[in-house]
Amino acid sequence: MKTLILSLSMVTMSLVACGSADSEKDSTKKEVALSTEDVTEEINNLKGLNNNLIAAEPAQNFSAGKALYHSANEFVKKYPHHVKTPAVLELSAKGAEAMQQFQEAVNILDKLINEFPETEETPNYMMNKARIIEERMQKIEEAKVAYGELIQRFPESQMAKDAKMYVDNFLGKSTEQVTQMLDSINR
Repeated sequence: MKTLILSLSMVTMSLVACGSADSEKDSTKKEVALSTEDVTEEINNLKGLNNNLIAAEPAQNFSAGKALYHSANEFVKKYPHHVKTPAVLELSAKGAEAMQQFQEAVNILDKLINEFPETEETPNYMMNKARIIEERMQKIEEAKVAYGELIQRFPESQMAKDAKMYVDNFLGKSTEQVTQMLDSINR
């Protein structure tokens, strides 16, 4: 639950911190002119759906996640080259995770990692992917590979340093094993 709250907070912060609402220019495609109000209204709607998911009781996670997932995907279809599209795709992954569509969440994060390979947010996408594989899908070996890709690709990032410490000390260990290890350190 703590990691879900942390992930939700990171997504919310990335949406709020994203740049202007102007669309990116793509010389190979003619884009429909976007009014700032139209995009701003849709972004605000997505922020509201994200807040609904954050505030949802566990019994409402599925429906709140579904609303976020579908609205985010509609935005991406409508504005595939918009500057906010990566943050919206991240919301789509969050919605998929809330719906317990874990492989879909991983697929969306893979899309982000591949289409935006060298952004400041890419380590976050990679960490979320590894976390979902580990915690939600219970695939420890695949998670170890995913964490390893983050560590190898962005070795100087704080996210990679945290992932390395986590893999070296905690990945695959039971709560009891972690508690024993921490107790032995604190003696």
